[in-house]
Amino acid sequence: MTHHGRRLFLKALLAGMAGSRMLRAAPEASTARLQFLPGGGASLLWVLTEPGSGLLSWQAGDGEWSQLEIGVRPLPPQITGLDSELELLIARLPDLPPETDIQYKLEWNSAPAGSGTFRTPGPHGPTATFLALGDSGSRLPEQDAVAAAMQQETDADFVLHVGDMGYPAGSFTDLREAYLKPYAAQMARIPFYSAPGNHEYYTDSLRPYMKLRLGPDDQWSYYSVQHGPVHVISVDSNDPVLPDPDTNRMLPWLEQQLRDSTSFWRVILFHHPAYTAGLHRDDPFVALSRERLATLCERYSVPLVLNGHEHFYQRTCPVKDGQPAQGGAGTTYIITGGGGAKLYPFYVHPLTAYGASVFEYVKVHIDGLRMVVSALDANRLEFDRVEIAPPPAIRDLVNAADQRPALAPGSLAVLRGYHFSPDRPVRLRCDGQLQDVIDSNAVTAQFQVPYSASVVVRLQVETPNGLAETEVRIATLAPALFPLDPQLTVAPGAASDVFATGLGALAGDLPAAPLALAMASNYMPVTPIATALPGVYRLDYTVPLDAPEGNVELRLNAGDEWSGPLFVPVVFSPAQSA
Repeated sequence: MTHHGRRLFLKALLAGMAGSRMLRAAPEASTARLQFLPGGGASLLWVLTEPGSGLLSWQAGDGEWSQLEIGVRPLPPQITGLDSELELLIARLPDLPPETDIQYKLEWNSAPAGSGTFRTPGPHGPTATFLALGDSGSRLPEQDAVAAAMQQETDADFVLHVGDMGYPAGSFTDLREAYLKPYAAQMARIPFYSAPGNHEYYTDSLRPYMKLRLGPDDQWSYYSVQHGPVHVISVDSNDPVLPDPDTNRMLPWLEQQLRDSTSFWRVILFHHPAYTAGLHRDDPFVALSRERLATLCERYSVPLVLNGHEHFYQRTCPVKDGQPAQGGAGTTYIITGGGGAKLYPFYVHPLTAYGASVFEYVKVHIDGLRMVVSALDANRLEFDRVEIAPPPAIRDLVNAADQRPALAPGSLAVLRGYHFSPDRPVRLRCDGQLQDVIDSNAVTAQFQVPYSASVVVRLQVETPNGLAETEVRIATLAPALFPLDPQLTVAPGAASDVFATGLGALAGDLPAAPLALAMASNYMPVTPIATALPGVYRLDYTVPLDAPEGNVELRLNAGDEWSGPLFVPVVFSPAQSA
């Protein structure tokens, strides 16, 4: 029987067991589970055994108390496996002030049902501390010991769980008893972000997990969230990784998350490890994680990936293209599978930097451009430690107008990559000459290509963590038009303007090449006007009288080199329409 076949058999067996022994939900005090929401809000979640209605009172700092009604999501027996319906209570607090203590009190059926305090995160500053664990849901004393150690980490801002939260089957009872209860005190104070493990799929293909997971996206089993300086991306390495890349929904989503992220620190969690020599080394989901997930992580220079599935701890060296990376410019993979389930023997993988079969969790502290990862046992004793300081990585160089790799002397250009300095300009050199950086963040640096640039330029970017370099080709002319204001419309005969870069060498203070705009079969010579941005010029023109209504193509010609198209919305006046 294949691994996937065994998995389906186990799902069916456990589902049958759950159906044959309905459990009764005992009344119990409810503890809130906290999640922060995009845009500065928070949500609180409770599970109660008594039907009814509720009211939440809350106070931000020393402000006035506010009240809101609680949303109720029924949890019927077919979801929970119990013999009575439960109530999942959801309170969403919008627009909370940053770095503020929030007090709250829950009333359910007019009686006190819980209270607590949490602190909202600050702006995306340079520091954060978080914990990570996996394969914890055993309900064994070892899980309790790890949970107790984690509870003492009072400086943690959030917790990441890499899956297998509730053994044996990820049922509602498994998740409540092995996940919600052991970490209840911590969940009421800081958010837990999770990725599903294979055991969460054994009951109704993840349904109890999805019903209880009140995350940034309740629709899909994968999501991302920005918490302080960290862009956390939770990926499901189970069924969503199975479809071929051409029809897969999750893989393009993940690539877009990595491509569009503006954070210096990106941390990805998924259950199945890409690199392991342990008992699961031949698991087909491990192979898929390596082929489809690790490939993207390494292509986009993700500094840290967290996994589970193997019940031990392992840290790899930095990895690039499946091989040890040079100079630390790769992805570090950590298996943190010692959260409480029975341990597996540890076997060394060719990429292993350190490993041990031990009950453990991971603590990560970020300070600016450096991350310190500590592995701690159930007594909070550190047994592994590594500092991750990713050097810059270059993705490409494009002009600042239409984002094409067409560049000329004087072009306003954008260097795109990863791990630039988010709070200070990077050092940028063209052929060894230091350039003025006009604007920069963690993933871009804007500068003007020097007018002295040769046909091939060696570009070098440097941060306190290291440097990266590449060669780029420079054309004599590379005209490019900036996008228009999306609110702009023009009429035939109206005066308008457009902005351009990539106009090449100067004659005095202006580009030497003759310039003309082409629109609706009209060729209109134009004179450039310098702007405050280096290498950017304003071009004034009159919309041709014979321009048709609709989006009309506009192009710039500079010395017989053409820009890409820009589409100008032409709208007729009532008189012109008549």
